[in-house]
Amino acid sequence: MRLKSIQDILAWVEQPSRYLGSEVNRIRKDPGSVKLKFLLAFPDLYEIGSSHFGIQILYHLINRAPDMLAERVFAPARDMESKLRENNMPLSSLESSIPMRHFDIIGFSLLYEMNYTNVLGMLSLGGIPFLSSQRREEHPLIIAGGPCTVNPEPMADFFDAMVIGDGEAVVAQLSQAWLQWKAGGDSRKDALLREWSQIEGVYIPGYYEPVYDNAGIQTLRLKPQAQGIAPETVRRAVAPSLNIEDFPARPVVPFA
Repeated sequence: MRLKSIQDILAWVEQPSRYLGSEVNRIRKDPGSVKLKFLLAFPDLYEIGSSHFGIQILYHLINRAPDMLAERVFAPARDMESKLRENNMPLSSLESSIPMRHFDIIGFSLLYEMNYTNVLGMLSLGGIPFLSSQRREEHPLIIAGGPCTVNPEPMADFFDAMVIGDGEAVVAQLSQAWLQWKAGGDSRKDALLREWSQIEGVYIPGYYEPVYDNAGIQTLRLKPQAQGIAPETVRRAVAPSLNIEDFPARPVVPFA
């Protein structure tokens, strides 16, 4: 039997409350009323990701801007993944059921290395090519943040940009740069990535190349592919403190 919507699938999977997206204090905006659609992606199960306060803060910070929307998506459990693939349904956001590929920016939180394969699974379910070099202008920009980006190279090929260090202030700068880029009329992603590369803590993997030892085996360092294209050194972003208004007064409360 071919299922047509997420609602049809819920009767066939364990813990369907993971996929409802209608929790207490969740924020839902009209996607047509905003300029930037930002998807916060957590590459693990809902019950793990929903307890991560970093996502709650970013969700609050982005959604308080009137011209931006932030929605959430988590890695589905095996039974849900199987049903999505069987019925050729894309992985979509919780709040509005928008397919992943229809967002402007997708930000993954990398908290531990066991998440890495889940990132690829979510991209596959979203119909998005794995490698940044394979993605075209119409695909969303894929970025990453979290503790694992301090050592970014194992996942660098999959991301357009990676935030090294504290992401709260950096995400706001990335979003504002995106709005200015979109208003400027230059649709080339490279024009935006050049702006992003000048933000402290932002690493653009595609702008760097490895320098090897004499044997050509060990990587000694990374250097910009061309002079002026990106900083010689990407410095870790550090947020010395967070203002009280940066914390959600009404955090999302899961059903289960």
